[in-house]
Amino acid sequence: QRARYERVLADRIAIVTAHEDHQGNMALLEAEAKIRRHLKLETAKLKAQGMEYIEAKIKEEGEAQKAALEAQNADVLKHEETLLQDETVEGVTKLAKLESDVAQLEK
Repeated sequence: QRARYERVLADRIAIVTAHEDHQGNMALLEAEAKIRRHLKLETAKLKAQGMEYIEAKIKEEGEAQKAALEAQNADVLKHEETLLQDETVEGVTKLAKLESDVAQLEK
């Protein structure tokens, strides 16, 4: 009878141990699932932040390029204005010379 009692006790211990192992495994699986969900959320957040950073950089670089082009355009316009003024002065000088020559020829 003692052997039978020990066998029943050993079986019950094995069942309880298996049940505890199963519960431990289930807890590990749940923890793993929570970690995976958390990692997915964090990954999505980081991707969104990365895209925001990239968009901000592109906008910043675009604005810097726009400012550089506007400055360059202003320089070109100023240069063209200077050339036009020089040509105007030269044209007025030539016109005055021609008028003087015509006046000399009329005398």
